[in-house]
Amino acid sequence: MTLSERQTIFSINFAKLVLWGNEQRGYKVRIDEVKRSESQQIMYYQGLALDASNGYGEPGEPRFQLVHSKDLVRTRTMFTKHWDRLAGDLILDIDGKYQTETEAYTALGEHWKSLHKDNAWGGDWTGFPDGGHFQMGG
Repeated sequence: MTLSERQTIFSINFAKLVLWGNEQRGYKVRIDEVKRSESQQIMYYQGLALDASNGYGEPGEPRFQLVHSKDLVRTRTMFTKHWDRLAGDLILDIDGKYQTETEAYTALGEHWKSLHKDNAWGGDWTGFPDGGHFQMGG
């Protein structure tokens, strides 16, 4: 199967997951990130972020500050299915409250895995679970 064919299957199933999630009582599901650049992956891996809290500087001055913190590490790998558009991250609110715990995404994860034999849920990962991450392997 070509990458394009896998991307089509992933896209259809990801849309189905979002629609299914929004049909669940109290759930509000939104798409966060699908395509990720290599430079963004490096920033997530190294715990880097751009801080724009300084606002706009004078002409010629930087408008953003690069911050580094181990608290900003969002991945433990330099390789991601996001590069191939075979992974997506979701944002979940339940009864109006933003969910950050992996367990809150369990129903979505189980439904995702039921949509295709190659689907994997980040909440099943040991060591660094990622409840809001859904990908297609292969």
